[in-house]
Amino acid sequence: MDRIENALVACEKVINGIEDETISTSSALLQCSKIARLTNDEEAIIWFQYEYGGYPRTNDGHIKKNAWEMAYQNGRGYIEDGKSYIFTELASELEEKIRAQQDAINNYTTQGTSVGGEYAYVAMNKLTNSVENSTNYLIRSITNNQKRLALLKSKYYEYAIKKQIELSFGNVAEDVFRKYRKKVDNAFSSLSQETLLKLQAIEGKLDTNNPELYSQALTTCRRLF
Repeated sequence: MDRIENALVACEKVINGIEDETISTSSALLQCSKIARLTNDEEAIIWFQYEYGGYPRTNDGHIKKNAWEMAYQNGRGYIEDGKSYIFTELASELEEKIRAQQDAINNYTTQGTSVGGEYAYVAMNKLTNSVENSTNYLIRSITNNQKRLALLKSKYYEYAIKKQIELSFGNVAEDVFRKYRKKVDNAFSSLSQETLLKLQAIEGKLDTNNPELYSQALTTCRRLF
């Protein structure tokens, strides 16, 4: 299996995995990185390296300008209070956060809790409010993290679709070219040696920037016809 075929297999894994929800976003990222490597897509290779290992920062802790712009253009950008920002959590970090927060929600409950004494009602009310506030905070956080993860997933999916189309079209075009070249080669084999030499001479004259040689090449073509 050559590089193009391997890349197409990786495209299928990303596309089908995301559509069928059988692949994690972080796994889709690794497959996209493989696609970029196999197709020598240099810009995408850098992008996916940042997506996997983190966006590089300057000595004062800010994301480097080129990396920031790449992140913003690839789904990480958002506007808040009229200013542009990016979120920097990696796909794997967002997945882990969501899992941990969902587990935490299940632990926030007043079920089985009892309080006694003169201020039992007040204590229970405070506990109930605390659990409700904590749960609501976690729900908002989970929703936000899921939204960010979905944005990254859509970008990885979009990349895999784009590369699949490019590679599939390239294979078709290459196949068509191969068939026509075979026909041309077969046609050449039936020509006389003298004609072949003349064709070579025409090709040599067309590779120059001399108008006089162009004219001679055209004359030779007319004679061959």
